[in-house]
Amino acid sequence: MINKAKTPKEVLIAARYILSHWGWCQGTTARDKQGRSLYSPKKHLENLGSVCAVGAISIVDTDFEPAQVAYNILDEVISDQSPSIVIYNDTPGRTKQEVLAVFDKAIQQAKY
Repeated sequence: MINKAKTPKEVLIAARYILSHWGWCQGTTARDKQGRSLYSPKKHLENLGSVCAVGAISIVDTDFEPAQVAYNILDEVISDQSPSIVIYNDTPGRTKQEVLAVFDKAIQQAKY
């Protein structure tokens, strides 16, 4: 049984796991297994192929507040490189490893 993420740190850890195990994409919130864009990935989990950084957080089973704080922490981590998580994720040449690395930094910065 998978537990609901209760803290921003748990949300970030879960989202990082999703990115590393499900796959990462650019240019859309998520893609199905055939590569088509999905804008509501939580509704299509059975056919999910990959997600962007924001999409990964959006499918974590959590409440609004921990998810919002997780977004804020991630946004703060990338603030010197990009004005938003979406722009950071979708920058041409960006790699999955770079995205995972900012999640690692955000996880370290999360207090709880």
